Amino acid sequence: YYKEKCEELNKVTYKILDRQREEIDKIRFQINELLDKQETTYDDINSLTLSIDRLKQNLNEIDQLSINVNISPYKINKELISFNQSYLQEFNLLSILSSYSTMTRLNKSSIALVSNDQNLLIHQNSNLCLIDDELTIIKQKEWIYDSIIHMCWSSILNSFIIITAIDILLVYEH
Repeated sequence: YYKEKCEELNKVTYKILDRQREEIDKIRFQINELLDKQETTYDDINSLTLSIDRLKQNLNEIDQLSINVNISPYKINKELISFNQSYLQEFNLLSILSSYSTMTRLNKSSIALVSNDQNLLIHQNSNLCLIDDELTIIKQKEWIYDSIIHMCWSSILNSFIIITAIDILLVYEH
């Protein structure tokens, strides 16, 4: 797009310069005709002088010419980034008398985990596991890729994103 607009600006500039070149060529032609005839009159000289003065004025106008370039602002979708306000509530770990639910984590498992509004995704013993709110594995798939460096949830893509040392993978719940 930028290149296209630069070419358009060049065309406008060349059009103005071409008109001036044509005017210069006309004056040269008139001078050559008068020299060939060798019968130059005072009126011929006045006519050429006026043409030259007009050409000088046009060249001065070109020097003073400004071309307005109108650039429209880039419109950004204001909904791409949003902030949700939440208040941290004080949480006293000692107030929990017993665990709600527990799950055993194996040493071969990655420490990365991620959740969306419904499920938790973890790496457990060479498997990728989708877990519900009761800590029950509802889906399990063997993990054949590199070690997981990071995981996150994308509400825009409606998928989990897993980052390894080599790949970025999308994991859909269904």
